[in-house]
Amino acid sequence: MLNEREVATAIVLVSLIVAGLVNPKTRSGLLGGFAGVGKALWNRKIIGVLVAYIAWVTLCVLGAYTLGLWQLSLLKDTILTALVVGLPLLFRALNNKTGGLLLRDVGKEALGLSAFVAFYVNLSPLPLWAEVLLQVVLILLVFTQVAVQRIDPSTGQRALSGCVNFALGAVGIGLIAWSTFRLASDWPTLDQKELFLQLFLAVWLPLALFPFLYGFAYFAAVEGVLLRVSRLNKGVGWREKAGILVGLAFSLRTAKAFNGAHLQLSGERTFRGAVHHARNVRDDLDRREAKALDQLQTLDVLAGVTGADTSGAQLDRREFNGTKNALRWLHTCQSGWYERQGNRFWGAERTDAMLRPLSRYELPDDHGVVVETTPDRTRWRGWRTTPSGWVLGIGAIDRTSQYLYAGPAAPTSWPGDGGIWIDAGRQEWPPDWDRNDEIAR
Repeated sequence: MLNEREVATAIVLVSLIVAGLVNPKTRSGLLGGFAGVGKALWNRKIIGVLVAYIAWVTLCVLGAYTLGLWQLSLLKDTILTALVVGLPLLFRALNNKTGGLLLRDVGKEALGLSAFVAFYVNLSPLPLWAEVLLQVVLILLVFTQVAVQRIDPSTGQRALSGCVNFALGAVGIGLIAWSTFRLASDWPTLDQKELFLQLFLAVWLPLALFPFLYGFAYFAAVEGVLLRVSRLNKGVGWREKAGILVGLAFSLRTAKAFNGAHLQLSGERTFRGAVHHARNVRDDLDRREAKALDQLQTLDVLAGVTGADTSGAQLDRREFNGTKNALRWLHTCQSGWYERQGNRFWGAERTDAMLRPLSRYELPDDHGVVVETTPDRTRWRGWRTTPSGWVLGIGAIDRTSQYLYAGPAAPTSWPGDGGIWIDAGRQEWPPDWDRNDEIAR
């Protein structure tokens, strides 16, 4: 039987759908969305995966029932866990590059603090009217937070975002306090065995899904590998495909790395040759990961070390790669907007928006990238101070030009004035820009 929180969720969801269907402006889009989802799901492969998923969940439940860890009163919780937790994990599994990363995601859902807080708070829902009101407020707060993230910082984005975060935190603390009060009051009357089984279900069921999720992600990756190999190589027969499967050795990590130049089969076009080729992919991946580890260790060892090497490049190169990538992207954006703005560049007002998401560059949220233009906006410069204190800069004087800067302080002159700025198209690059700081992945 659904509790007040689950009933309230259903009421709010149905109300939103009905409101969308009643409103002529949103009706066609909503119906089109439902039709698109239905069409996507009405696919033989997807149906097969869902049927297999349901069968696996059923098998896990039967096993738990045999061990005395499941009872019929947990049916609702089992269905909700399989739908709300398991299905998102199933489709996110396709994005995981290794089994370790997939296990990490499953572990977060099963053992993460947020999972336990959600379970704890759901034990003692509010009265139905309060739950409906609370969920409407939460929806408004979440939508406000999403909208706030698109606002220019100069208009007060951070202050408003802080207010929304404070409100969400207050709601969370309030729910935890309410659940604690109700549990303390009702503890003598609660079925403590069922309560334990509910908590344990939220842990063991996501973990029990891991083998299925891994197999799903692996075979999806293998299907893509065999399809691309067949397209790029003439006459690929079943023996070579079988050899690739044997060489992959049920490794999701290797299957995900089987791309690019690896798709072009080399060596003997036989079963053994295909096995050897697939194993070479694994060996190449091992070498790249070893190189990446060595690069990261070198960054740690040289952190805080002042000075330059024999080429003139700085020894402490923390965040050099992300900084250069972010500055290059800003240069690309400036070039793209230059002519549409009447041969003028944009300034600091668009910097944050152009750099989103910062995760692409592995830079902190307070990225520290500065963009400036001359008063007539015919020249621009951008720079960032790295953790070592060394400054990297880039700029331009028209759509096609590119000037580079590297020095101990922020640039004081403009690109094209000579001196500290290097014309990337005509001069030898500064050592810190010429050095490849990309981490082998």
